[in-house]
Order: sequence, then C-alpha cells, then structure tokens
Amino acid sequence: MMKLVLGTLTLSLDEPCLGLSEVNLPSPIDGMGWRRYQVIYVMRGDKAAEARIDLGPADSFTQEEFRIPGGVMGDNGKPDICHSVGQLLEIAERLRESPIQLPAPPQDLQLRLVQQMEEALKWKRGQSVSGPHFSKERSL
Repeated sequence: MMKLVLGTLTLSLDEPCLGLSEVNLPSPIDGMGWRRYQVIYVMRGDKAAEARIDLGPADSFTQEEFRIPGGVMGDNGKPDICHSVGQLLEIAERLRESPIQLPAPPQDLQLRLVQQMEEALKWKRGQSVSGPHFSKERSL
C-alpha cells in the first residue's frame, strides 16, 4: 500500500528535515525535456511533507543526482531527525559546487588472479619480453 505524502509550499530553515534530494525528473509543464528538482522532506506533526523546488534544466548541471539523509528510523518506528532544512541546504550547495568522486568500477577478480598466476610463472621461468617501445626483463 502506497502512503500519500503531503505537499508544502513553505519551509523554515530550522525545521526538522528527513532528507533532501536533487534529482532529474521529466518536466510536468510541457512533458518535454528534463528538469533538476530539489526535493525536501520535512516533518509536520507526525506526518512527512514534501516540497519541490525547480532548479532549472537538467542538462545545465554537471554534477550527478544525489540524496542526503536528514535522520534515521528510531527503535520505536518513528524517524529520529538529526538535521534541519538549513543544514541540508548548505550540504547540497557544497555538493553541487564540488565534484563527486564516484567509486572505481569493480575489477574482475578472477581475471586478475589468472594474470597474477601467469606473471608468477613467467618470473619463475625467467621469461623476458621485448618490443619496439617496451621491454621487460625477468631474471631468477
């Protein structure tokens, strides 16, 4: 069952914030193109409310989309809010200005193991390789 999230048009910088995201979504006005939205979730009483701020055309942003959590789920099943709207807006501004370092793609460990075993065998044999621009000498 999907829960309905209330919408809001007003935010206070010191209001408890569940999270902030900057995501690319299709334009609701003309249905053409993509826009970058800042989606902010705040607590209003015991319910979450969502505010969406249109930041402009998605292709004018060089940074990847991101999500910043503002709290965690407590043991009692209710959110434990750790940050305010103002704090998450400041973090989002910094993320937008500085490049995000994506993790290196995972290596094929099986291939690396085979390559390492082949290299060890070549060292054991003392097998050297040379070419026009490269040479590698292996000696016992």
